[in-house]
Amino acid sequence: MIPCVRGPNIFKHFAPVEYSKLDRTEFPPAKVSKADELPMRSRRTANEQASFRTVAVAKARGFARSLRVAQCELLDASHLNACVTALTDQRRNRRVGDRRGAGGGSDGGGPAANKIIDPASCPVQCRINPSGRNTPVKTYRIVIKVKREMARQTHQTVVSVLFFVMHCVISCTSSGYFSGRPLTAQALPPDSSCDREDGLRVCINDGCLGGTYRKGMAGEDFEAFLGIPFAKAPVGELRFADPVRNEPYTDQLYNASFERSMCLQRNDLLPNPPVTGSEDCLYLNVYRPKGCTDSASSNLPVIVYIHGGGFFSGTGSPLVVGPEYIMDTKRAILVAIQYRLGVLGFLSTGDSAAPGNAGLKDQTLALQWVKQNIAKFGGNDQLITIVGQSAGATSVHMHLISPLSRGLFHRAIMMSGNSLVPWNIPTKDPLALARDTALVVDIMGAENLSSKSLIAALREIPGEKLVDSTHKLKLWSVDPLTLFRPVVESKNSPNAFLTEEPKESWLKGNYQQIPYMAGYVPNEGAVRALAIFKNPELFNELQSNFSTILPILLERPPSKALIEEIRSRFLNDTSDAEPIRPENLQAFVNLYSEAAFIYPVQLGVKQYITAADTDMAPASIYKLSYKGRYSYSVVYAGGDTGDYGVVHCDDLNYLFRQPAIFPDFPPGSPELKMVDTFVNFFIDFAITGRAKQLAPYRECKNENQVYQSLDCDVQEFARVGDEVQVNVISARNEEMFAFWKNFY
Repeated sequence: MIPCVRGPNIFKHFAPVEYSKLDRTEFPPAKVSKADELPMRSRRTANEQASFRTVAVAKARGFARSLRVAQCELLDASHLNACVTALTDQRRNRRVGDRRGAGGGSDGGGPAANKIIDPASCPVQCRINPSGRNTPVKTYRIVIKVKREMARQTHQTVVSVLFFVMHCVISCTSSGYFSGRPLTAQALPPDSSCDREDGLRVCINDGCLGGTYRKGMAGEDFEAFLGIPFAKAPVGELRFADPVRNEPYTDQLYNASFERSMCLQRNDLLPNPPVTGSEDCLYLNVYRPKGCTDSASSNLPVIVYIHGGGFFSGTGSPLVVGPEYIMDTKRAILVAIQYRLGVLGFLSTGDSAAPGNAGLKDQTLALQWVKQNIAKFGGNDQLITIVGQSAGATSVHMHLISPLSRGLFHRAIMMSGNSLVPWNIPTKDPLALARDTALVVDIMGAENLSSKSLIAALREIPGEKLVDSTHKLKLWSVDPLTLFRPVVESKNSPNAFLTEEPKESWLKGNYQQIPYMAGYVPNEGAVRALAIFKNPELFNELQSNFSTILPILLERPPSKALIEEIRSRFLNDTSDAEPIRPENLQAFVNLYSEAAFIYPVQLGVKQYITAADTDMAPASIYKLSYKGRYSYSVVYAGGDTGDYGVVHCDDLNYLFRQPAIFPDFPPGSPELKMVDTFVNFFIDFAITGRAKQLAPYRECKNENQVYQSLDCDVQEFARVGDEVQVNVISARNEEMFAFWKNFY
């Protein structure tokens, strides 16, 4: 034990029992080695770091060709979207001048606001003048260089830029970047795509939207309507409040041709994470196949995607949630939504001052928007499937439970998560956590303020400072990862999202019974295990304080029984002096995978099919074991490109294009077979409500649940040579269920 204290005691917010000794324990902060630093050089001063965001884009498509060098000077980036588009989708040989209406206008922005980037020079250098200013502001330049030996480049090629891109690529739409852009098209030039005869336009109850065309992987156009508001900006008095519907724009053409900012966040899974995004972020993107007009001529199923990120990070940006794979099928409409994150989305006082669950209520309001408007885009409002990964899957599960979301969707897919995961255990004392939050942002006398006065004071704190300060409340390293999370609201609350713990609702059957599918990958636990094992300082701390740190990671109260049983099952070759060793990496991955993902995912299906009508509302489960050339393990392992199996988030590689993170799969590559199989597997489920039998298997039914573990078959996507193979495996795992039921 290291006898020092950092910040207030927050164990009390999460622990199902009281902590005593642990709440006065701190571990030395982890140091970032030179090898972990981002591959960038800057002449920024401390003030500049606080004032400007880093932006750069590396062209990743066509790895058989050379990548270009991107040099970006960051000012306010009011027209950066045009540059990003030219860099990331060079196949579109479209005049950037045509984007003048789609990407920004001249409504009071001054001469500099009208400057448009020449696409011929964009891949070499971005020179963007600040909107509304006549003189340049002080900036610095970032350069990403990639070698030209493309014929022999592999995944390692992008490692040098991966962390940089993960930090800043979405900063293209960060706080204030679009402050000079018109949201409505009243000021667009006459030759803009929104005003031409063939311009994309969809009219909904709020008004008319001007969209844009984008290229699919095969080169065909699809239609995109980006940055559509579904709520007012949650700023000022609306910070920490339930979302409020946006104002209509019936007298103007809304410019839906460029994406808006992601929500303000600090991604603790990255080294030295900056604060990026904006509080004004409640927007969604709609994508549809070209020629899909309205309900009179089209009736496509609708997939609504809720991004993951532990409730503290993530985005609906097409740079991360790329619609191309789904659009190329021409079989579905895709909607990607955003919601408030971290302290801004989940802080609560436990009463009406800040009831909590704002981020989940944002999602519900977005689902209401989809239900009310998607038919105007050619979607079937009676065939809406919500899909989520990680925290997005947890959200999907809670929408099945929440009375606010009843009737807004008809199928559900949960990838690597549900509401039973330990990192979704509701905050026990939200008011105490809110007071501790106030203390770390220097609000005087926070412990004595009423909840109303406390929230008023927190609303005065700049959002960036609030988001950047809450890591001081972590217990060890970045754990618990999900500090701000859902809470149980009062049954008397007029707009409560949850009125009892999700595990209680799920066990009692208090949810809507609809077809649902759950999935997981083998090495889910690599999301945290790799970062610890690849950082000598963190690993040494874990080894020296195993009985203290492991309960933090597992979100369990410390107990001798927990440690002994964990060691007996997963680490039985270790000693008291060395309870964990470097060669135990895979064992630790298995431990974290089961506890945080696989056991709760299977338990959720087990409990559902025990109580629900599986003929009317079937449940199924899949496992994605397909190993492709790109893996998120390179992110979790600090750039190490070793083979760590199929890890958390790897399944997203086969559902969405992710140009901000990985290069495209080369034409004809084996991975594209997995993309085709996986995307159509999801769309088939969205249409029929049943997992397509890609191989004969025994379904999950009420009558075959006689064991304590899940007793049905799982369709496993695997790789054999260059082919996709679907195996049928049994989900039954009595040992896992017998072990974890004692702790969760």
